[in-house]
Amino acid sequence: QANSKSAISAVGRLLLFNQGYPAEQIAAQREMTLTTVYNHLSAAIAVDAIQFDQVFSIDRQELDKITYALEMAADEQPFKMRTVFESLDGAYDYNLLNCVRASLRG
Repeated sequence: QANSKSAISAVGRLLLFNQGYPAEQIAAQREMTLTTVYNHLSAAIAVDAIQFDQVFSIDRQELDKITYALEMAADEQPFKMRTVFESLDGAYDYNLLNCVRASLRG
């Protein structure tokens, strides 16, 4: 039953996001970390419930740079987002990197 409660809560966050609430406001309203909200958004991106560009707005060149870094680290076992983060000199936060990765898997 805990899983169904969690799923309902995740749907609620997605509904708030789709109503135009920014991730920061959802985190505050739901008393959770911003990272948790972005984890749910990246999961929604991975299953095509929302599109990456609904969550982040970055130019194509930056997106290509992140995508390339993710592809270079893809064969690493186990995959470590830290490798990607460091290869991009820490220029992009983990929330963005996770959402880009989710968009590539979706």
